[in-house]
Amino acid sequence: MSEMTQDDVDVANEERLLLLARVGLITGWAVTAAAIIGVLSWLWLEVRLEQHGEGFRFGGDQTVSISVLHRIDLFTTYLAPLLESAIAGAVGVGLLLASSHLYARTGRPLARAAVGDPVSGSEDEDGDW
Repeated sequence: MSEMTQDDVDVANEERLLLLARVGLITGWAVTAAAIIGVLSWLWLEVRLEQHGEGFRFGGDQTVSISVLHRIDLFTTYLAPLLESAIAGAVGVGLLLASSHLYARTGRPLARAAVGDPVSGSEDEDGDW
């Protein structure tokens, strides 16, 4: 039986970091997408609440109006989903940042470019820099 060397440990650690980075990227995008959907749902809820407040209809009879305090009550009643979506968005972006750091730490480029790839748009018409 051969013994593990430091190179073997380094390769195993690099593979594990790369796996964690990939899982983190997928999870980060999923949580961020859920946060965006949550914000849009909250916005739709607020619009519908304002539409169906006492005596208020978009495009309907505007003679009966609700007070400003009632409108503020309608608006602030459902701020919790917006707060939860904001927290989810922060967690999602944090996961994306952390997984990008892990991905870069394994020596892989974040910009999908490799050493020696040509840089587009770096030369002018004469071929000079």
